[in-house]
Amino acid sequence: MSKKTAIIKGDGIGPEVVDSMLHVLKECNSQMEIINCEAGSEQWEKNGCKDESYIPDVTMETLKESDACFKGPTTTIPKPGAPRSVAVTLRQKFELFSNVRPIRTYQRLTPDRSLDFVCFREATEGLYSGIEVEISDDDAIAIRQITRSNCRRFISSAADWAKKYDIKKMVAITKRNILKKTDGIFWSEMENCIKENPGIEPLDEDGNPSDHTYYVHFWGINRRHDCWVEFKGVIDDIKITLCLLYTSDAADEGLGVDLGGRRII
Repeated sequence: MSKKTAIIKGDGIGPEVVDSMLHVLKECNSQMEIINCEAGSEQWEKNGCKDESYIPDVTMETLKESDACFKGPTTTIPKPGAPRSVAVTLRQKFELFSNVRPIRTYQRLTPDRSLDFVCFREATEGLYSGIEVEISDDDAIAIRQITRSNCRRFISSAADWAKKYDIKKMVAITKRNILKKTDGIFWSEMENCIKENPGIEPLDEDGNPSDHTYYVHFWGINRRHDCWVEFKGVIDDIKITLCLLYTSDAADEGLGVDLGGRRII
């Protein structure tokens, strides 16, 4: 029996991008059952902006019955009262808490840069919680929610990956010096992970053995010794096999990978 795959073409350039992807699937003879669905701000506006979500009920039911979903770019209207983004809605609905992004360069294409790692990015908590409070016309607060149970499942998913692929070392960054409570919860679960997985050796930002006190927010598991990171800027030469980011905060600080002007993470 073929796998059932939902297709969301999305907004803007979404249909063009997804059509190209469907051409690749056809050439690969994927033999999947393709089901086209609607979601995004354009269909929401077309329907009179009356729905509470950018995802129609019929699309959500199709997603529940599908094995996978290919989603094109969707627009989130940045104004009060507009629905939550399609991506965040789907992550939280289906508990897609680990956003796994393989990133690799090839010698013949980027001879001056060597990258080979997988980024795990937590995708449901922190500022993605979408909790805001308006104190007055001039003041508002956004809640950066981090829970121990979600930290644990996220870190465990990355640790399981590390064990599966025999990855031994990790490097870590966070804002625990400033956000002592929220990142403190994340860090304590990282310490638990280290205790439960004695084969994983933590490194500092220079690739040297750490005493487990280095701040954690961007961490990777590295099987090579020549890894270094320039913080809050472009990663010039990183040979990490698995990286982990909790929520969007590190990316918002400018942490990322720049490949010829194209930013990742």
